[in-house]
Amino acid sequence: MPRLVHITASKAIPAIQRSGIKPSKRSGVVYFMPLAAGHYISHQWARELKNWQQQPTLAAIHFKLPSSVVVWHGYYYSPHQQDELGQAIRQLLALENPLGYEFFLEQAIDSSTISKIVPIHKPLGWRYFPSAHGRKPCYCPACARRGEYGQSAARQRWLAERGDLPLPVSKAREMIANSTDAIQLIWALEAFMGKTHRDDPSFLFSLLETDDELLRYQTLAAIGNFAHPKAKHLFASYSSDDPEVKELIAAIARKRNWNFAAESDQ
Repeated sequence: MPRLVHITASKAIPAIQRSGIKPSKRSGVVYFMPLAAGHYISHQWARELKNWQQQPTLAAIHFKLPSSVVVWHGYYYSPHQQDELGQAIRQLLALENPLGYEFFLEQAIDSSTISKIVPIHKPLGWRYFPSAHGRKPCYCPACARRGEYGQSAARQRWLAERGDLPLPVSKAREMIANSTDAIQLIWALEAFMGKTHRDDPSFLFSLLETDDELLRYQTLAAIGNFAHPKAKHLFASYSSDDPEVKELIAAIARKRNWNFAAESDQ
């Protein structure tokens, strides 16, 4: 049977030892890679997982499945296909560049199939995207990693190089009042990033009703720069199932030393 590896947070190890590997609540699947592809390729997603999930330590869960099990596989940016595991592995091994390739299964992995659990001390993989080495990263709102150290300064340098420095606050407020274009609005929100504002942020609240997920996130980040009672009240009552939004609100609360529990009791 093919040997496979699933990379996850170290804190999940006790639950995995008891009950196996369960599908992610967000994706509904279990991601893995075949060990036959070699150590670097099979562990290529480790650095990406550490960066995006903000996990302090990771572990590699080794397990086996029959070659006849049907799995999904393909490059992360392309449509995936279903094949028996053995055939899918053969296709992977025939690729000239397997970076960015992934496998997943729409069912749990029983704990009896797990053969070994190995701590990952130094995650392998790309820093920004597959084949990123030697290429300058993009710091546009879609590509920048939210909350990562140095991102704010890098974003400002990126804007300066493009000649797109933030608008003056007056111009930004005018654009927010009149524009419905998400890209323009995200640009306008840059005027309120990086420093504390003490005026009323209510003029930004309507942007939270948009269907654009990135615009809503950037709006919350901008409101977080306002040291005003209405900003605190908004965050105390704001509800979201998105883990990144929850992390953002928690970070803002720590920065402002806001106690939302006390706010809700008033």
